Amino acid sequence: MEATTMTRRRLRWSPRALELQISRARAQARAEGRRLRILDIARAADRDRETLMNWRKGRTTPSADEMFALAHVLGCSVEDFAE
Repeated sequence: MEATTMTRRRLRWSPRALELQISRARAQARAEGRRLRILDIARAADRDRETLMNWRKGRTTPSADEMFALAHVLGCSVEDFAE
């Protein structure tokens, strides 16, 4: 059996990229007849609204675990949050 190696890249967080992914997720929800609020996204990622707003405005940066949770909630990959 061949061993595989995983290369870890350091991603640079981009609040603009987060905004894009939130917009896409909200548009998808509207297309499906659902409403997706910022509060819904924050709760699904197990964070409060204020934390999500700080990430969106670039005041703070989410941890790797928080990025994975956000990616799961928004239906994208962690790389989609990179510049």
